[in-house]
Amino acid sequence: SVALVHDIMAGPLPSEYAACDILYADPPWQTGLAEFDYRAGVAEGRTYRAFVVAIRRIVEASRMPVVLLAGAQTQLHLPVARQAFDLSHNGRRSTALVFGTELNISSPGTDVDLLRFLAGRYQRVGDFLCGYGRTGRVFLEAGKSFTLSDYNPQCIGYIAANAAKWVT
Repeated sequence: SVALVHDIMAGPLPSEYAACDILYADPPWQTGLAEFDYRAGVAEGRTYRAFVVAIRRIVEASRMPVVLLAGAQTQLHLPVARQAFDLSHNGRRSTALVFGTELNISSPGTDVDLLRFLAGRYQRVGDFLCGYGRTGRVFLEAGKSFTLSDYNPQCIGYIAANAAKWVT
């Protein structure tokens, strides 16, 4: 498994993602992007639309399945998903969008339930907006691996300091 700093606004995914067999991401909602940028030390001037267009490019370029959690504003700028279903994410309603495949799952309940389902079917997840690494943690707990990246170096530092403790 590997975690690295990468800003999706800077270009395509790094080569480390080639080993993945599924991509998963939980992008910040429009109301939260400015706070995420501030925490990452990113200068002002980025728009939410440009951020979501960068996600769209990843989805369109991917040769593997992609699962995104998305609110209504994010969905406006994404391709049409092959499958969509509602779930609870951090206590709030969200929609899981599935591109490039269909998942044989009825209502997953929560994002963690969905991640556990994915970890039961895929070997290596790639999460290009990983935050503090929840996606990687669920895959490690299932005996699988990950490629994680985020544009906030503090998040990657947290993963580096803690990932070894996620599985005993």
